[in-house]
Amino acid sequence: MAMTDPNEAAERLARHAPFLRALAEALLGRDDAADDVLQDAWLATRGSAPIDPRRERGWLAGVVRNLSLHRLRERSRRAARESARQGAREVPTPHQVLEEEAARRRILEAVLALEEPWRAVLLLRFWEGRTLAEVAAQTGAPLETVRARQKRALRLLRQRLDREFGSRASWGRCSLRSLG
Repeated sequence: MAMTDPNEAAERLARHAPFLRALAEALLGRDDAADDVLQDAWLATRGSAPIDPRRERGWLAGVVRNLSLHRLRERSRRAARESARQGAREVPTPHQVLEEEAARRRILEAVLALEEPWRAVLLLRFWEGRTLAEVAAQTGAPLETVRARQKRALRLLRQRLDREFGSRASWGRCSLRSLG
């Protein structure tokens, strides 16, 4: 790349401005970001020029494309950070906390109301956080039996809670793991 006069860079950009603006707007959408990218392109190219002056338009298009893509990445990262901060700020109200804790208590009561061996499987599996293999070893039952008991216990529990709460949406947010 040959070094050039900053005024020459401005003239070069002015010659191709409609094309470069259209390119930036196509990549970024029609907003002020296209103007910012063109200004950044002038700053980026003011001390350099393409090796082959006949390829000036393509060279400038590459500069604008790279700056536009960089700006899009910045937007995406900023949106992700803001979304993460927004999610972190959502603190439940005291009323919401009380409702959720009441639902958890009712779920635990429903688990405790199950008959054996279903109650034991759910308590060991979700209250104590054991794997199915560990539950099988502790209860002395075959792994497939424990798996079948867990399946049946969860079905019985869901049926009971659906009846009690009226819908799964009312109690479904609470997990058995959060009961412990």
